[in-house]
Amino acid sequence: MRALAAFLLIAALAIVMALVAKANPGYVQFVVPPVRAEVSFFVFLLLALAAFFALYAIMRLASRIATACRNASSAK
Repeated sequence: MRALAAFLLIAALAIVMALVAKANPGYVQFVVPPVRAEVSFFVFLLLALAAFFALYAIMRLASRIATACRNASSAK
């Protein structure tokens, strides 16, 4: 039952995000003098969110490794 509720929540969020993305015509532009990159605002938000979660996962992994090393060295 919880899996069904989670699936319905994710599906509803996907629909809402698609409707918002369709209605938002904005874009983000990155300029480094020889190169110019332009992406839609929604894609930028998705990439920023993915980057946040990736950095968070890397920091958690680093913390767990440091804790494991500390615990292993104190166990000797």
